Amino acid sequence: MKAYWGALKELFPEAFEMETFKGYMLLKALGVYSLNWIGKDLFYICLKRDCNFKDKVILKKLLSPLESFDWNVQTSPLSSFGGVKGASRAHDLLLKIVNQEIKIKDEAQTLQGYLNNG
Repeated sequence: MKAYWGALKELFPEAFEMETFKGYMLLKALGVYSLNWIGKDLFYICLKRDCNFKDKVILKKLLSPLESFDWNVQTSPLSSFGGVKGASRAHDLLLKIVNQEIKIKDEAQTLQGYLNNG
């Protein structure tokens, strides 16, 4: 998880800076919950693909679809979600975004397909 959160920090440095982190959903409870669940999903994909989950380059590539996601506390699609139910919905939304950019041969090999069948 250290490499995973390190990759997130490199992708979204402003969300980790003391002067600006309060303006981002990424380190709020909802962001942490949903991103930890995405981390679990990516861990399983790395196991299936025999890739190194500790490699920040690989993790950044898998997470890169989230770079354009709006993490602003005022305007983010996540800002209206609350509690564990909201974190679950946030996870679903982020997983869809990650899946859009991962080039996989068939639906059974997508993250969600793998998790539903695995």
